[in-house]
Amino acid sequence: MSAPVTGKKAMQTGILDVDALVSKPNQLIEAKYKLPIIEQKLVHLVMSQLDRHTSEFLTYEFKASEVAEAFGINRELGGSFYQTMRDTTVRLMQRVVQVWEPEEKKSKKGEPKYAWKAYHWVEWAQLSSDGTLQLRISPDMMNKLLHMKGNFTQMTCRVIFRMNSAYSVRLYEILKAAEFNKKHDVMSCWSRSYTLFELATIMSLTEKCYWKDAEKPNYGNINNRVLRPAIEEINQKSDIYVWVHEKKVSRGRVVGLTFHCSSGDMKPALDDLGRCIQEVNTLLPQCSAETQALYHAFLRKLAITPELPFEGVEGEGDDDEIMRLFFQHKDSLMILEVMRKEASSFSEKGEG
Repeated sequence: MSAPVTGKKAMQTGILDVDALVSKPNQLIEAKYKLPIIEQKLVHLVMSQLDRHTSEFLTYEFKASEVAEAFGINRELGGSFYQTMRDTTVRLMQRVVQVWEPEEKKSKKGEPKYAWKAYHWVEWAQLSSDGTLQLRISPDMMNKLLHMKGNFTQMTCRVIFRMNSAYSVRLYEILKAAEFNKKHDVMSCWSRSYTLFELATIMSLTEKCYWKDAEKPNYGNINNRVLRPAIEEINQKSDIYVWVHEKKVSRGRVVGLTFHCSSGDMKPALDDLGRCIQEVNTLLPQCSAETQALYHAFLRKLAITPELPFEGVEGEGDDDEIMRLFFQHKDSLMILEVMRKEASSFSEKGEG
């Protein structure tokens, strides 16, 4: 059992550094909770202040004006701004995060048992007349943050603060956590798969519009209202690039998703490759049988399945599809040039 946190009355003046690292336990990232975007940012701000080598500080204070600037809150609202900050902290104090934690005892078959636990994020908050915002982390939450034992994910405040959607933050940190569990490769690519039910649960999509019934999520609404906007914002504002693949069953019903990710420095190449793939698939019907066979052989060489992102090719896929595509980027462009010439010739003959 973790040692209790001491020094509950201690105060530390927070340093609002947008480039500060946030270390968040993976168990907490995949826990069940729902926080609006400003509350998400407040939680990450406080986490960025933690010193895992001490257990003395529980209360952190910040200038509300600096918090507003970092979070993109409009201070021109005047008194309404401070009311917004008060309302936000009150709601944050009422929120809980639910986790399943392993127990010491095991079942008769030796399998682990888990206990359901719920934690408050914040114990109390104060906004002084001089505009100083104080937040005290709950002792149980502090213990969890200080005893992560290496199983945690790091991200920068800058990425979190730039985002406008709470769903973007949740999906981003889930995929960042998957990065730390991936196999090492030189291309910094990784994947994470979920059933649609698992994803709707971990994203806390509890509203009726996201469910057809108690067991069947409404993918159309989830995709249009949550996933597409979140992925677009992640790709524009974060240090990773996300490419999603739908797992379908009979009649095209989507039952699961695989999120393919790459580190930020691969974004230009991935953008270029995506455009290349789209163009290849458009030109393919206009090409000769020999060129189509070359294209299919290229895909089989990469062991790409019809699901990602090509069509009509048999093969055995694995988690390294995107990595291998990058390795073969030049070959892909070479085939594209052949197709362009043949498609141009095909077009000229048609006009003739």
